[in-house]
Amino acid sequence: APAFLQAGDRATFFVDPNTNKPERYTFTTALEGDPVTGAITYGHVAGGPQYAEQVTVAVPAKEVTAVVNNFNFVKQ
Repeated sequence: APAFLQAGDRATFFVDPNTNKPERYTFTTALEGDPVTGAITYGHVAGGPQYAEQVTVAVPAKEVTAVVNNFNFVKQ
């Protein structure tokens, strides 16, 4: 999707064609002129909801990358 929030932004959803569930989301943008990339990988609880299993945001010009991992979700 071009010009998602500001000119030059891009966002892409990757969907499993068999289940129609999102598998991954990626984006690119800029913050104070520096390129920013991000990705969300979705996990699935068996018989339950989806969740953001891993979230990564990087600003290479600042040599900064943040990675958040979520795990051990169970359906109760």
